Amino acid sequence: MDEGIRAVRILIVSGHFSPDVGYQEVRLASEYARAGHDVRVVTTTFVPERIMRSKPRVYRPGKTQHDGYEILRLRIPLRLGTTMLPIGMRRALSEYEPDIVIGIGIAKFMPVMAAFWKPRVGYKLVSVFGDAYKHHLPASSSLVDKTVSVARRLAFATVKKCWYRYVIRRSDRVIVTTPEAEEIMRSRYIDGDGQGRLRFIPLGFDERLFFFDPEERAELRRKLGMDPKHPVLITASKVEPAKRIERLVDVFEGLAETNPDLTWLLIGFGRSAYADQVRQRIGSSAVRKRIHCRPFMDAAGLRAHYNAADVGVWTQETITIQEAMGTGLTVVLPRSDVLSHLLTEGANGYLWETDAELRERLAKACRLVASSEDQVRDRRSRETQNRRLSYGRLAEGFTEGLLE
Repeated sequence: MDEGIRAVRILIVSGHFSPDVGYQEVRLASEYARAGHDVRVVTTTFVPERIMRSKPRVYRPGKTQHDGYEILRLRIPLRLGTTMLPIGMRRALSEYEPDIVIGIGIAKFMPVMAAFWKPRVGYKLVSVFGDAYKHHLPASSSLVDKTVSVARRLAFATVKKCWYRYVIRRSDRVIVTTPEAEEIMRSRYIDGDGQGRLRFIPLGFDERLFFFDPEERAELRRKLGMDPKHPVLITASKVEPAKRIERLVDVFEGLAETNPDLTWLLIGFGRSAYADQVRQRIGSSAVRKRIHCRPFMDAAGLRAHYNAADVGVWTQETITIQEAMGTGLTVVLPRSDVLSHLLTEGANGYLWETDAELRERLAKACRLVASSEDQVRDRRSRETQNRRLSYGRLAEGFTEGLLE
């Protein structure tokens, strides 16, 4: 426990929770436990495929210990899509007697239950809204995706919007993770004096797991047969249609024509028709030997590959972006309200909108890496700059001043 920080009982409520996948709820639990607080996570036994990055996982109900905190998994007799209705929520809250409850994933309903029981049990409530922007993204061009998009909007308008308003009304602090979500909250949900409860805190990374290691870089490059001086791109993200990986393949082919030493590490392959389609597309490419396809891997494996690379490129928001930034990797990201706040353009990365801009930004980033007089120094500088996104620094903002 840091001097001057009072230990408190913190309860994190999240419909899904898997320590194997480092999402926000996992990183916060670890950081609070490391700071000396008494931490418990209340969640369910189910983790869906989209979180596990492979097949769904079902845990046993009951209590387990992990990384200095307790996980209590409740049975869920009823599950409607992402909505979880567990048994034993009130008992979990009243028995633990938390000082602060942090609700993550309002649409999964468990944080709504935490808001309901707040006056009866007595605690400060922090509610995290990480996906408010998703409720008015434009529909996809396909008929199926349009239908799904419309259905989701109707569901949100009729039910989940009421949940949002209810939870916000009972919250002592409201956290949003993107500037767009902040704008939505200020314009639609929180008026007047209540806006003082609102804080923008971006998603981050665990600095114990993601950091720059020049020796790790050299070792993996040696194993992969890569010249220490040749530029290497990396993309780490689940290979699925929304990520538009074929678009990156097209761009890489164009870059490879004028950059004969360029290599691309593509991480995130699983068993799916789309993954097979991407493999076939790469297999037919004239530069296929310069594209290294890898399955998704654990944090240590990802860190080693980030360290081996020089420039990261993505087409969509994903937590692997922040993890890569933790290693000081230069990143090239789509210009959007969801991602642009991560960068100081030209200092730790670049933004793009069109394929032509993407090719130009990647080429520029590779040139700068090649012309650097001291690549380790430059990488360390970006690593230091990006530590503002480490959960070691972000976690305090969730609870700061609530119990004064």
